[in-house]
Amino acid sequence: MPRYKIDRSGLGQRVNKLREQKSIRVGGYTLYRLAKDARVNYAQLHRIIRGKSAPSRDSLIRICRALGCSREEIADIFACTEYREPDEKELEDRYVAA
Repeated sequence: MPRYKIDRSGLGQRVNKLREQKSIRVGGYTLYRLAKDARVNYAQLHRIIRGKSAPSRDSLIRICRALGCSREEIADIFACTEYREPDEKELEDRYVAA
């Protein structure tokens, strides 16, 4: 399996900024709620936000979907990685496995 370069701190900052923006819009969107919505382990998500861990491509797609990211926000998040940006089909809920 190839190793991808990931700017972990930049990625975590971008994801947390989007979570905070959603929290303002919907009122109290916590890390716990994001982990549940994205079907990602809370401890893993916490490490991602803090720049201590790198998510898999599928996990990152689920996080973007849970945050309701626009195409520009997805491009910004995936710019921190060498992962290929997801296409529309991959952003559909039923495509990415948990």
